[in-house]
Amino acid sequence: MKLNRIILVIMVMVITNLACKNKATYYNGESMANYPDMELIWKENFEHFDRGPETYKLITIENNKKDTAFVHPDNIDWNEWKGPLLATNIHKKEFDKQYKIDMFNDTISNSMTILYSSLNLQNATNSVSIVSSSIDNSISSVFVNYVDAGFFSSTSYKLLYVNGVSIQVQETIKKPFSKLKKRIRTLYFN
Repeated sequence: MKLNRIILVIMVMVITNLACKNKATYYNGESMANYPDMELIWKENFEHFDRGPETYKLITIENNKKDTAFVHPDNIDWNEWKGPLLATNIHKKEFDKQYKIDMFNDTISNSMTILYSSLNLQNATNSVSIVSSSIDNSISSVFVNYVDAGFFSSTSYKLLYVNGVSIQVQETIKKPFSKLKKRIRTLYFN
């Protein structure tokens, strides 16, 4: 008798689980037409730094050790910098209505901050913050919080792009039974 109850409970759990998985979830966020296109932001604001006579300052902090180098644009793997930003691109149909938008206008500095926050907890890109000029809409900075959750490990990225000044990628890797690994790379253009 007790075994029959256990089997019944397991069957109810399995059926409930299957029924819930087939149900589509709808979100009441803003239209994806209002979301930032990270490819366009890269092309318009950062792509021109991959060429030129200047050398850039690269600072890497890994395992509490700091390394500084001066590198020429030809010797930089730009995909290493561009990849994390493009991975956070929410300007896709699959993310339609899954982000809410909050805006803040700073009348003293003539700037506007737009914050995109995920309504879907399963989205890898948790939030995107863009600061731009209120006068000409030119982008001052982009900050993205992104988590690449794997089965046995997860990698958290915090990306900060300050137009004309620097790009920073903070990477935190969590694995079971091992020490937290953190790496911060900053590329200064000036």
